[in-house]
Amino acid sequence: MPERAFFVYKMTTDNGGAPCVQDNLLTLAICKPVIRRVAKVGDWIFGFGGNGELQNRLIYIAEVTGKLCGRIYYKDYSKRRDAIYKWSGGRFTLRRTAVYHADGNNINSDVGQYPGYKNAYVLLSDDFRYFGNTQYEYDENLLSYVNQNRMRPHRTNFEAPQRSQLRRLKKKVWREYQEMKIGDPTHDTPDGRKRSCSG
Repeated sequence: MPERAFFVYKMTTDNGGAPCVQDNLLTLAICKPVIRRVAKVGDWIFGFGGNGELQNRLIYIAEVTGKLCGRIYYKDYSKRRDAIYKWSGGRFTLRRTAVYHADGNNINSDVGQYPGYKNAYVLLSDDFRYFGNTQYEYDENLLSYVNQNRMRPHRTNFEAPQRSQLRRLKKKVWREYQEMKIGDPTHDTPDGRKRSCSG
């Protein structure tokens, strides 16, 4: 059985759009197109804050427990805040009510170019811990590694020490927190209001 992959990346924005946490479900439907395209059920995603305002904080850890094509997600989960596209006339179009990426400039990155739409995949997790704006202290060696590496767009290849540190971090977080949503998003949404995807 192949070993599960660890996807680790740094976030520049934590506004409830990517990831979106709502109704005990975490979804990654926009941004991070490569992760959404290649991650498989059983893989783990670690989202850390960038070196700036987010100060390398741990934002979330999630096991990928489901993966949907965009056409299904944007239809069946249309009430979620990150369901910003719709399938109409054989194309993806931006919803008029979209809060995220509302200028339409991100559609080729989010879902890919017509007609193939190679990025139109959505990752789901019902086994996650989302910290958002809540500080969580983690191992100094791992913090130093996260601080020194850009990890953009993401990293999946790790030496044994880093892989062990990530594994230990996940186990420690799950041992300490039973609830899946611990904090709220750090930033305002693009419409200027402080909003949580779970609100």
